Amino acid sequence: MKHERNVYVGTFDEFREFIIDRIYEDCQNERHSDFKNYDFAFCYTLNDLSLPVKELYDDAEGWFGIKYLDTGFGSSDWRQFVSDYYGGGDFGVCSIFLDDLDRDYVAREVEKMIAMTFGHRHSSDICVWEEEK
Repeated sequence: MKHERNVYVGTFDEFREFIIDRIYEDCQNERHSDFKNYDFAFCYTLNDLSLPVKELYDDAEGWFGIKYLDTGFGSSDWRQFVSDYYGGGDFGVCSIFLDDLDRDYVAREVEKMIAMTFGHRHSSDICVWEEEK
């Protein structure tokens, strides 16, 4: 995995682990969410991580997003995240119960959300993701 400023490039497995870690870290803060939203896409023509980040970013298409979802219900025991394709129709959501928090639990819930959004990808697929500023 490599990055320049707020843009990251890596395999799908690296992206998945990155998002799991970010959501787990966010859920450890029980008072409020500091989660930074992420947009991500896959490279379909270029499949070489040795290429410059900008070149891979420019090749990526079919953008998705993962965002913290403030439901407004005022529950401090749960935190929700949503992922979707910006063209619509590939919605996934996960709810994390904060009282029994461990990384394996968070990983299972995030992986379900990812699978709902775009099914199963090859672990070596090249993925580009961008942290919203």
